[in-house]
Amino acid sequence: QDHRDDMGGTGSFDKNTRTLYVTGMAVMQSPQGEEILARHFGQWGEIEEVSLKPKYGCAFIRYTHRFYAEFGKVAMAEQSLDHNEQINV
Repeated sequence: QDHRDDMGGTGSFDKNTRTLYVTGMAVMQSPQGEEILARHFGQWGEIEEVSLKPKYGCAFIRYTHRFYAEFGKVAMAEQSLDHNEQINV
């Protein structure tokens, strides 16, 4: 088995990924959406790219290193952004 049973974490154990998949955000339609995500997730490590996908209701946050992504995932799980919405990471 190359993944966790609860599907948590930043991906499979065999693949070195630095990207988080985030849903449940009220910032999807905001012109400052990428800035808001970068501000909140940037507290946990250096971010390489924030990609907002309003059509699909999600965002991808890519950190420069995997350990930042792992820390950001745990730290931001079920937290809120600027609009008190509960996000899924």
